[in-house]
Order: sequence, then structure tokens, then C-alpha cells
Amino acid sequence: MRILNLDRTQYSVAEYWQYCLMGIAVLLTLFYQTYFTLASNVAGIMWGFIIDVLLFFSIISFIKTHTLNSISRFYIKLIPYFLIVGILSGITLTNNIIGFILCQDLRFVLLFAAGCCFAHSKRGMVFFHQLMIWVGLIAIIMGLYALLTFNFSIEVIEGREDSWTLSYFLWWASAGCFAYWGLYALLCRKNFKLGIGVLLIYFVLGVLFLKRSAFLNGIIIIILYFLLQKNKSKTIKKLLVLSMIFFTLTKVFLPSLFDNVFSLLFSRFADDNTLAEQDRNVEMTNYFNAANVFQLLFGNGIGHYASALSIRNSEGILNALHVGYANIIYKGGVLYALFYVKLYTKILPKIAKKNLPQYKVICVGVAISALISLVYEGSWTYTILPFCISAPMFYAANDID
Repeated sequence: MRILNLDRTQYSVAEYWQYCLMGIAVLLTLFYQTYFTLASNVAGIMWGFIIDVLLFFSIISFIKTHTLNSISRFYIKLIPYFLIVGILSGITLTNNIIGFILCQDLRFVLLFAAGCCFAHSKRGMVFFHQLMIWVGLIAIIMGLYALLTFNFSIEVIEGREDSWTLSYFLWWASAGCFAYWGLYALLCRKNFKLGIGVLLIYFVLGVLFLKRSAFLNGIIIIILYFLLQKNKSKTIKKLLVLSMIFFTLTKVFLPSLFDNVFSLLFSRFADDNTLAEQDRNVEMTNYFNAANVFQLLFGNGIGHYASALSIRNSEGILNALHVGYANIIYKGGVLYALFYVKLYTKILPKIAKKNLPQYKVICVGVAISALISLVYEGSWTYTILPFCISAPMFYAANDID
């Protein structure tokens, strides 16, 4: 049985196995992010090390056999830059720090770089899509299990007691691929059940966890669908039908729960009188008030973390700023910010381009969704998210139609 529905004659033997190794690393990361709490510190570090090694050697092999475009080369060159800055800033190799280096920092930049490789050609994105089918199926299975084992007590939901439980970690699978699958299903009308299933799992569980970002991201996907869809009248009708089905089902099967849950969710928006009062913004403010000129210009790189500033980590180690645009400066300073500027100067003009291929439109939508999310999330993470968004982002930026 063929696991991937691919025409292998389109790939050289080397390229096929380079993509396969990257895909294996992505799937290993998917299961790591879900079950890492069950592993010991040593086992978790070894798991992370294996993933990083697979990614590193497959990416290096790909770079040797392919000529990347300028924006992809820019990002690849940032990886040694992150390492050099981290070493110059000073790395303390405790177990906790080694875990952050292997399972967050290195994994994030390598997964993002893997996206460069898949976005190199149309056949690379065909492979990416086939891999994403498996990611989407796993996300739905994990999401359904999370719903079946979820504690629907309104007191538990209000206290957010299910956060950082297995149900929460199972939700992360859909949190990585919802943008790609939501826009692909809505705009392309293919793999529709799979794509909408991923999007609904992400949105419903996110709302149950009272995640403001999940609510905002769901709304943004719908708005992007409306803006990017050519036939606006049919789009409005479809959105109305989907909304009616969703709210009818919730009223029939959960008549009062969702009213209470949405009330609690909206109260989380209202409780923060200003953005500065949100914990992630306090965290950001604390860092920028304490950062020196070198850190602001060059970042902290990989492996160096500000200490005694985090209000989320019990040890006070600031492994990442939770606000995406601030984390760009935290990790890579001005040069990393310039990469994003260059990337989006190539992506955003595509919005006005007529007769843009449908798949390219989907990739542009994913890139815009990722850009907007930097305002309230988008930090470096140990999930598969960087891979799921980077391949569409780099493909949207290149001139391959």
C-alpha cells in the first residue's frame, strides 16, 4: 500500500528520500508535542536530538543538490547567525536549557527551513500536501479523542483546569495545520471533510480552552476566505449555511454549555482593559526594559535566554516572548526582522495579481494569517506549526505558478 499518493518518477531518488526524512521528522515532532510529558528529561532530550539530526542532515543534503532562491538562502544563513549570537551571548548548559535548545530553538528554525525545501518547486508542494493529509488525519483523531475525554464541567472550563493536560496537547496537532487546511478546504473545495474537520476541531477545542487566539484565528480564516474567494455572493451563502449548522448543532446537543463558554471567552477579552495589562505584554515590556543595545540589535540567538523576567515560567527563564513580533527581535534582532520584511514584500503584492493560481492563493492566505497572528501569538514553539506555515509562506513568496 502506498502511504503517499505520489508519482515517484517526478522526484530524483535523493530528493524523494530528503523529503521523506523531513516528513518523518515532522511526524515525530507531532507525537513529541503530544506525549512529551510522559517521557523523562533524558528521553525527551534524546527524542528532540533525533528529530534535529534528521532535519539537519536532510536539509543539508537538499541544499547541496538544489539551488534555493534568495529569500530561502537568507533564512538558511540566519540559522548559523542564531547559533553564533547565542554563543557570544553565553549559553548555560543545564538540563532545562538543553531541552529548550534542542526541542524549541533548533527544532523551530530547522522545521522552518524544511519549509524552504518543500517550497522549492511544485513537486515539493505536492509532497508537502500529501504529508499534510496525514498530519490532518492525525489531528482529527487526536482532536476527537480530546473531545471524548474532555471535562465539560463549566467550573473546570472557567478555571481553565484542562490546560496543560493531555486533551490540551492533543489540540496542538490541529493548532499547527488549521490555517492550511481551513483555507485549502474552503478555497479549493478538495479534501473538504478533512480540512473543515481540522478547522472545527481547532476552533471548538480552542474555545473550550478559552483561547482567545483560537477564536481570533478562526474568524481570520473566514475573513480571508471571503476576501480571497472570487465569487463573493456564493461565499456569503456558504458562510451563512455553515454558521447556521454550527450554532444549530450546539444548541441541540449542548444547549447551555456554549452560551456559558462563549460568555467566559468574551469576558477574557473584556477583563484586559488595555493590551499592556495582558501577561504576555507584561512579559514583553519586562524584557525590552531590561535588554541592552546588543540584544536589541542582534537578539539573543539560540541557547541564550533572559532570566528572572518571565511571569509564565516558574524558573523565570524567558525561553521565548509569547508575542510573535517581539519574539523576532528577542531571538534575532534587526536582521531577523529584515528577513520578515523581505519575505512579505514578496508575498503581499501577490494579493493584487490577477489570475493567480488557486493553490498560490491558498498559500498567500496562510502567509497573511501567520503575519496577523504575530500581533498576539507566533512565538518560537516546539510544535509542528513552523513547518505547516513556512512551506506555504515560502511558496507564496517565490515566482513559481
